[in-house]
Amino acid sequence: MIVKNPGTISIIIVLVTLIPLASFLLPIAAHSQILYLPNAQRAEKNQGNQEDSITARNESNNSIPSNSGYASSRNASKVVIINFDDSHKSQYEYAKPILDKYGFKATFFEVCDWIGTVHDSDKGMSWQDIAALQQDGMDIESHTMTHPHLNELSPADLDYEIGQSKQCLIDHRINATIFAYPYSDGSNNSTVINTVAKYYNLARTDSKFPLTFLHCIGGGDNVGKNPVPSNQTNCGTSTFADRYSINSWSHRHIEGDFSYVHGVCTTGVCLYYNNSQMLEKFIANVNSQNNYNTRGIIRAIPIIIYHTIVTYPDVSYSKRPVDTTVNLFDAEMKYLHDNGFRVLTMADLGYNENGHYLYIKNTSQGQKSEMVFASNGSSNNTQVWLDKQSNIKIQFSHLPPYLFVGNNTQLNFKVTDLKTDKPLQVSYVHALITKNVTANDNISKLNRTSNKDDFVTFGNMTAPNGIFSLRHQFKLEGIYQIIVKLNTYDGKVVLASFSVPVSTS
Repeated sequence: MIVKNPGTISIIIVLVTLIPLASFLLPIAAHSQILYLPNAQRAEKNQGNQEDSITARNESNNSIPSNSGYASSRNASKVVIINFDDSHKSQYEYAKPILDKYGFKATFFEVCDWIGTVHDSDKGMSWQDIAALQQDGMDIESHTMTHPHLNELSPADLDYEIGQSKQCLIDHRINATIFAYPYSDGSNNSTVINTVAKYYNLARTDSKFPLTFLHCIGGGDNVGKNPVPSNQTNCGTSTFADRYSINSWSHRHIEGDFSYVHGVCTTGVCLYYNNSQMLEKFIANVNSQNNYNTRGIIRAIPIIIYHTIVTYPDVSYSKRPVDTTVNLFDAEMKYLHDNGFRVLTMADLGYNENGHYLYIKNTSQGQKSEMVFASNGSSNNTQVWLDKQSNIKIQFSHLPPYLFVGNNTQLNFKVTDLKTDKPLQVSYVHALITKNVTANDNISKLNRTSNKDDFVTFGNMTAPNGIFSLRHQFKLEGIYQIIVKLNTYDGKVVLASFSVPVSTS
């Protein structure tokens, strides 16, 4: 590692391998606990009886099932999640073939307005690229519309950047349930977090600390024996175990206040690493879980973020801090493969509402939810959401059968057991009606965010017999998305999404 100070010409050589593991345990910033919005596409199983405490009988809940490309000898105690941010074409061209070679899947956080454009001196992915990633089993999630500093936005603009990015992906048949904060802004801002919670189940930040902790209260081998950090005492509220501030480490070969536009360290001290040193840093970060994951029980997961993949022979040739060379990325993935790591995606993480902790889903059951359309008499205004993991069916219809601007509309929902078709008791309902606006619409951002009819919410409802209705008057022509989050009395949590067209009379 080379340390440079812009005011002096001094060079210091440091051995990265001598950095103690304890240096990863940084102070944890506090923020507020807010509304939970669950994962629709991979809705959680009822964890009420299975995960009250993580003892030997529940080790299977944290053991990762074998996936395609994984040898049976994968180490159950070594896991990692790979992320890619910002929709760079190089991720598809260079990183994906390497992931495929080792049989790994990853999560790609997409910036909708950057897709099909050039940004950060790098070509963006196309929607065809993203569709191919999804088809190959990659996880596609949300990273805003334009990649702004969220702490600087008004509530209306927050709704646009955060909520519309979800809708943008829905318009391309992707149901994103996890959000990533651009520039790490907003993960400690209650206004931002509450907006994120309206649309997403989980959210990830770049904390420069790789580990996200699971089951931090009562986990492991009984209360008090789980080796979590001493400052991690209250999962789900003021800790990095919060679903809306998931930890990660961004893969950067230049650290500090560095301007890659001008190629200089602007203030303070910058640290520079070459390929060999970055590989050592990567190995240290992915192995920082070793003190916590024992006997096949996963208590901590490192999450690694990549951005641009470049073809330089060494990252020392690059003046962009987030660049990773193809040969370095291949060496890092080879290390994971050869050392038995299981590579997960963000979608493999779930959140237990009762116990207030993150956990690893059992992903061996295949598809978790789907939406189908069913005929209702002479009209085709009935839609059905099937959550196969939670065993829940949500039937949606509307009156009148054809929706027009200005008319009073009744939106009807019926929640039943998927196998028996018996009504389920619903303890909580939160609903959102949002007007579809895509990145290709030829209207200004101001117009898209200022119309109150674009985002209408309903909350604090119950449905003891599984049936509930919403009354709404659509003010604008277009396609509307109706997103419903509900909790059943037996602890299941489901998120469903329905689409309706509204015409002018």
